[in-house]
Amino acid sequence: MALVLIGMSNSGKTYWSKKLEKEKGYQYFGCDDYIQKKLNFKSMDNLSFWLGFPYEKNYPKNSRLYLQYEKEAVEMALKLIKNNQNKKIVIDTTGSIVHLPLYYLKKLSLLSKIIYLKIEKKAIKNMINLYFNNPKPVIWGNFFKKEKNKDPIENLKESYPKLLSFRQKRYQKFAHITLDSFQIRNNNFSANDFLKMINLKNND
Repeated sequence: MALVLIGMSNSGKTYWSKKLEKEKGYQYFGCDDYIQKKLNFKSMDNLSFWLGFPYEKNYPKNSRLYLQYEKEAVEMALKLIKNNQNKKIVIDTTGSIVHLPLYYLKKLSLLSKIIYLKIEKKAIKNMINLYFNNPKPVIWGNFFKKEKNKDPIENLKESYPKLLSFRQKRYQKFAHITLDSFQIRNNNFSANDFLKMINLKNND
């Protein structure tokens, strides 16, 4: 059974994907890894710096290229799942998968079990701080509007909850299972615990 993890940046997708790979023998495919390799960057920090913030000059061009490679990554993930239907596979998606054509989420929904690592409302402020303290590549779509005479960072902080709300609705729409990302991370659950929680959800 293929598992596909979706959710915002810093929600724990890579953490749990790698844990399943290490502890339970899942074959891992990381969409961020694919994008990073295509762009010839050695680290996620390099990729984040290159993509930049939506108020920067090169962001529109860079974000389009990022999404192009993300589309390729999801296509490769779909091919991997189709060609290995009897193997344990975990796909670590990017937070911006919801900005791709819906075809890709629909296809993943048919071929795999989609697990949404949800960030509860009370944790949104923490997520904003995480993003600005340790930026990861974020596609903003139309959710950032540059305002004159206003600090762009403050603009971003005001826009982030709107982006998060849009993504949460889209993630929820396609998820087979939803887990509280902070609850399972903070309680130091093992890969076994993670899989047990999925089974419990399946039995509801």
